[in-house]
Amino acid sequence: MSRLSKLRLFALLIALLLPLALLIGCIPGGSSDDDDTTDPTDDDDTTDDVDDDDDDATPAPQGSVSGRVVDLAGAPLADIGISCCSEEMCLTASSGTTGDFSIVGLRANTFVVDNLGYPGSDPQAAAMDWSKFFEFVTVGEDEAVVLGKDLVLAEVDEHQQVSSGSNSLSYAGGLSVSFDGSAVDLPFLVADVDPLAVGAIELGEAAWPVGGLEGHDIVRAWAFAPFEVGLENGTFSVAITMSESFTQATNASLMWADYTEGVESEHFESSDATISADGLTVTGEVAKLSLLMLVTPSP
Repeated sequence: MSRLSKLRLFALLIALLLPLALLIGCIPGGSSDDDDTTDPTDDDDTTDDVDDDDDDATPAPQGSVSGRVVDLAGAPLADIGISCCSEEMCLTASSGTTGDFSIVGLRANTFVVDNLGYPGSDPQAAAMDWSKFFEFVTVGEDEAVVLGKDLVLAEVDEHQQVSSGSNSLSYAGGLSVSFDGSAVDLPFLVADVDPLAVGAIELGEAAWPVGGLEGHDIVRAWAFAPFEVGLENGTFSVAITMSESFTQATNASLMWADYTEGVESEHFESSDATISADGLTVTGEVAKLSLLMLVTPSP
């Protein structure tokens, strides 16, 4: 066979095989990835040529917290803003006409659930009359958590005016609080209220938080309004008169709610309490008037 004939045969073979090669490249499972980064439809994934760019996407979190918001009488509260926050994320919702709410899209973590608002159309006036609820909830991976008890939003009473000097406020249930009024630091909602009146109400067990207590049991609890009253300098001196005597062996503490670093860092702080010789008076120092609890270690 002449050189020319060989060249013609080679060209014919190329002409016959080229369509077959192109056809193979279009068959699913065949290689169609040319790694051309200028082609917007090319995913340049040399290990998976049918990759739609979603193989490595992280699934959206499916954890959730649901519950109900009520007042002290157990009546549902509608249109109450609710936040559910960890140090990594913060989601919100509002309660419906039956007080029910659901917050979805949570990653596995521990969250604090509290109210963002209050009943009524005047936020500042409401902040003077209503406290806040706290509940710490641990959510597992894609876990749907249903709160085992209602979140109770308390309307406080016994408002007492604060002076710019020495104050000693007394509330029902044997609670008294002493502090220097010239150093008062207020939440932003009521920062310009003058004169200031601080109210408190003792909470029944139905309104006590369950989570966040770190191995403590609540003995008594009070809610304050406006919520989160602090001092620029010093602490609040608290004295609680008990109806039943504590034994001297009891290790009592005072706990309070705090979110100085922001809503995503809400937590309970605590300090040691002192029990009188007859066991009927408990005293201690706290940094905030918010949700105040007298606690003892869990058995």
